[in-house]
Amino acid sequence: MLAICGLVHFVRQRRLVAIIWLLLAYFGVAILFLTIEGAFIHTQPFTLVQFDINNGELLRFNLFALGFNLIFGLTDLGCSRWLHPFARRRIRWNPGPRESRTIEILIRIYGSLLIVSSLLTIVMFRGSGYTDFVERNESSWPMVFLMASSPFIAFCTIQRRYWLALAACLPFLLIAIQLNVRTFLLPSVITVVLVHAFREISRRKINLRGGLARWAVTVVALVCLLLVSSRIMSLKTGKQTGIIALPDFDLVTMSPVVMAASDVTNTRTGWDSLALYHLNLINPFLRLMGVERPEITDPPVVMARFIEGVPENWPRFYHYPSLIYADAYLSFGYAGLWMAVYWALILMALELILVQNMILFGVMVPYYSWHAYLLVRGATAGASVQCAYSIYFSLIIAFVVARHQLLMIQPSRRPVKVRL
Repeated sequence: MLAICGLVHFVRQRRLVAIIWLLLAYFGVAILFLTIEGAFIHTQPFTLVQFDINNGELLRFNLFALGFNLIFGLTDLGCSRWLHPFARRRIRWNPGPRESRTIEILIRIYGSLLIVSSLLTIVMFRGSGYTDFVERNESSWPMVFLMASSPFIAFCTIQRRYWLALAACLPFLLIAIQLNVRTFLLPSVITVVLVHAFREISRRKINLRGGLARWAVTVVALVCLLLVSSRIMSLKTGKQTGIIALPDFDLVTMSPVVMAASDVTNTRTGWDSLALYHLNLINPFLRLMGVERPEITDPPVVMARFIEGVPENWPRFYHYPSLIYADAYLSFGYAGLWMAVYWALILMALELILVQNMILFGVMVPYYSWHAYLLVRGATAGASVQCAYSIYFSLIIAFVVARHQLLMIQPSRRPVKVRL
């Protein structure tokens, strides 16, 4: 309920962080139904060790998730009031002649990069699968440039060239199917939906008794239909670990397992999650300077040991993120609630950068969608590792073409009153 209230509030405020609350609400529904399902026993396939997730463990998980969401929301609200004039800026969706010409040039450059990198990426991963992708040690430069071309999709959507934007999504869709990695839909199909929705929300007045209410009823009806369908699928397959069979709902089931296992084994990863997140962002510069980065175990690898019982140094790579709540608890226990403050500040900073002008928005929004989903999913290192190189290439292209417009800050929607 808290996540749904946050979603409605930030949609009314025309804030991009509403996508985070949409994800929190999505997983919140799964948490609710997991709680209704009640206690269960989880068995590690490798070791046959069992964890009894009783109602007390489920309650503890619910309270931790509730506290995390509450702190996250209050931090954003507090900072929004403090930065009110700066945060009230809105993108001008009707660009002038000069900005339109700049966007057209960027579309041609990113489009050319998309065509070349798509062909090279498809050839490189021909005959490969998920295991080949996650265990690949050398750099995949065609995929780096494919990600760097994703602003093409955003700019086409901004200019309402929807068919061209959707056609550009096809290489990402083919690679996602071939490698069985759904996250490649984030900088492509999801970006189209996000840009279109944000544009419509920003341009129109939202009335809770009007359009938003109809949208809410539609969404609730769709969610109920999906849940009924999910329940039927679960009954057919005979699953006993939960009643939900929607994408990534298994992450919710495994979150209390990770919390319980971390207490039983007295395991805390500390700053590893945040360290990897930031190391990935500066890794291109470390490699240029010849600096060797420290070896840090990604927390989802530790989660895989809890969930599957995977032995250390196992030849096959196991990586099981389990929501941002499990990542925070695995890092610092109950003290991990402070990470809600940290991520709220990071996401607000990103949003303030994006909404300064249309050029920045078009370049950065595909990476924002990737970052938001991976962060809520609990793969904090994955939120930065896949786009660390790509985002710099995208920004370099935009800076070369439109450095003056890229650094131009649009005025806020309301004038700032200065009192002497």
